[in-house]
Amino acid sequence: MKWTGILTGVFLTDTILKSRAEKHLSDKAVREIAGDKILLRKLHNYGLACNLGEKHPKLIEQGTLAVWITMFLTWLRVLKKPLGKVQGILVRLGGALVLGGGLSNLNDRITKGYVTDYFSFNVKSEKLRRIVFNISDMCIAVGAVLAALGCIGSKK
Repeated sequence: MKWTGILTGVFLTDTILKSRAEKHLSDKAVREIAGDKILLRKLHNYGLACNLGEKHPKLIEQGTLAVWITMFLTWLRVLKKPLGKVQGILVRLGGALVLGGGLSNLNDRITKGYVTDYFSFNVKSEKLRRIVFNISDMCIAVGAVLAALGCIGSKK
């Protein structure tokens, strides 16, 4: 039950932050926070990461839905599987983070036709500074690493 709570928490947190970004951030203005380390800005992403595939939004939406459903069904099986303590935590937590973040982004795609991104990191590289994320993106990345680490540590 705690794993579905984490999934739901990620989904709700990012959905709320996206709504606030839509309301309070303009399309062009950039706000600095955390001692100028984080830049708040609003971006509508019609594709995948870095707008990859933006000219095919329906294909992106359908593909994302298919991948999310497949991952969710696999994760449900993993929840029932006996795993070592550390391995089980890594795989289950990683899955919850990936699925919660994926669901929030999928919800955006289905309801709005784009994903709302709202922050970037203020780094020296202009190229990296221009990449805009949301909390779901961070949860997907961290969750994938955790799940992979759990799988690496598994015994057959």
